[in-house]
Amino acid sequence: MVRGIILGGIAFLAVFAAEHQFGSMTKDIDRYNKMREMSGDPSLFKQAINAGLDLVSSFSSSRRGEALDFLQSMQSDVMRYARISSM
Repeated sequence: MVRGIILGGIAFLAVFAAEHQFGSMTKDIDRYNKMREMSGDPSLFKQAINAGLDLVSSFSSSRRGEALDFLQSMQSDVMRYARISSM
């Protein structure tokens, strides 16, 4: 119980510190987004979303063969299990 209280306190402190840090950065982020808007670039949030989507798509395209092999092996394992259980 004491461990839970300590971990809860640490989690609360981490969330409180993150919120405080984000609150102090909002003016700077707004100013930076205005400068990006003047130069024709998307906002920082949109750029982060686009970068994340690019990362996911490049990862998925590079691992497509491995994923297909995994799904095929799972299918064969299920079929083998079904044959064994029906005996």
